[in-house]
Amino acid sequence: QAFAMGITSVCECLTSKELPLKLQAVKAMSEVVKNENVVTHIKPHLANVLNEYFKLIDEVSNEEIVITLEQLICYVKEDVGPFAVSIAQRMASLFINIVSNTNPEDDESAFTALQCLRVMNTLLHVLASLRDNKQVYAGLQKVYQPVIVKCLCEDGIEFLEDTLDLIGGLVKFSSEMSPFLWSLLPRVVQSCREYAIDHVQNVVVALGRYIAYAPRGMSQNPQAVKQILELIAWVFYPSGKGADQPGMDEVDMLIPCQYMCKMATMLLIHQRTNLDPLIPDILKLLFKKLNRVMILQQELKKQGDEESKYYIQRAVVLRTILVETICTALYYNPAIFLQVCSQMKCTKEIFRVIVDSSKDLKEDPSALGISILGLSSLALLPPNAIPPELVGQDKLMLHLLNTGVGQLAELKGLEEKKEDAETDEEEDSEAEYQEFAYVDNNEDAIGEEDLEHIKDLATKIRDVIHDDDMHGALGDEFLLEFFTPTNETDKFEFFTFCIDRMAQVNEAAYKEWVSVLSQQQKQVVQALVNIGKQRSKDKAAAKTE
Repeated sequence: QAFAMGITSVCECLTSKELPLKLQAVKAMSEVVKNENVVTHIKPHLANVLNEYFKLIDEVSNEEIVITLEQLICYVKEDVGPFAVSIAQRMASLFINIVSNTNPEDDESAFTALQCLRVMNTLLHVLASLRDNKQVYAGLQKVYQPVIVKCLCEDGIEFLEDTLDLIGGLVKFSSEMSPFLWSLLPRVVQSCREYAIDHVQNVVVALGRYIAYAPRGMSQNPQAVKQILELIAWVFYPSGKGADQPGMDEVDMLIPCQYMCKMATMLLIHQRTNLDPLIPDILKLLFKKLNRVMILQQELKKQGDEESKYYIQRAVVLRTILVETICTALYYNPAIFLQVCSQMKCTKEIFRVIVDSSKDLKEDPSALGISILGLSSLALLPPNAIPPELVGQDKLMLHLLNTGVGQLAELKGLEEKKEDAETDEEEDSEAEYQEFAYVDNNEDAIGEEDLEHIKDLATKIRDVIHDDDMHGALGDEFLLEFFTPTNETDKFEFFTFCIDRMAQVNEAAYKEWVSVLSQQQKQVVQALVNIGKQRSKDKAAAKTE
């Protein structure tokens, strides 16, 4: 009853003629909705509350009001469906009005406009959990269209990230891809080439939504795939596609190149069987870029200054991600992969780089997993699909299988470490809190010892930021949704399947491989196979329950 009375009072204050009181009621509402017991008492008043918010927005156009509206939407999301289009219309209208009639240097208005876009984005995500939302998303798409058109240009650069999020959200959550949404894909590609290279992460997420959530449309739209591949080629070779030596302007494109590799990986994952005619061109693009990055590393090492060391680290990460993408192509179709390698006379060189990159791949379990999938897939090939380079005196095929075994054992170790880390997480959090509290709780003037402690903390923070910048697209959490198919493929089960299959399709190679394994290596292989079989049994049992 107390909750009900409190909500009634806040709602009454929202209808007050006194503006200061109404603004305080808005602030109060943003706090009380955080209590799940209160939310049930707001629902009967929701229509009136939103109406009062709309009036306030028309009257004040204040950033804080828009922020509190977003908070309200998040906490009453199950009931926001009937009001979604109305909210979107208000936000779109306010946004268009601000950007059309306000001085670009007016920061307060710009923040309010930005917050309008974020409310519009929040609506897309909130509605995803509701049933029968097809018509609502169709309505939102019509409302968002003029906003997107206005922002997807160089003049709208300050709103570009949120605009790309809007596009990606519409692609992800809309049940049907409209001609309007398809018309945006080439414009997103164009934006990256002309003025938005600094927003490459957002560009790749938006395009990744097309690749992952509209795969059938992509397969029926070869022009869209072509445009994405042309963008990848342009970022790889900004000073001219296909040159033999890397230009130094490529140094500034190392991070964008990382994201382009990730986008190529998305195509390989979500367009399986549809890319067969394009695989040779994609592989040539990747192989040449890998070679150029390795040359660039050597050139930077010769310079030897601090700035060069910084770019060398970026180049190492790019090389690792290139290897990850190449392994995805190997997993996609090992037969075509080996054909292209033979045609380019680079089979040994490519696999040597893959083997040498094992240590760097461990930095990202996802990348290590894809390498395992790629190397394991070699065991699926019949004898006539394996080129002479892999079965000659070097016995490279056997070495690659052993590398895959080593990587799988490494992955098992990482899984165990992750389990241990989760157990210790609370203790670590408490230790970090105490470390920062040491300075925060000191009431006296800061002394020399405190200054040294602060410097140590600043160094740690700088190192974390620096490390994140180095890794760029490697382990980027915003990209995880696009790699679900490969991340959810159990590497132990796949390895077990491949080894069992090898014994059937290429018995001679299988026997030769087993014969050269030491007793210890055989035990490791058997242990990994047992893990794969047990996981398959567990999944089968879970399905029957």
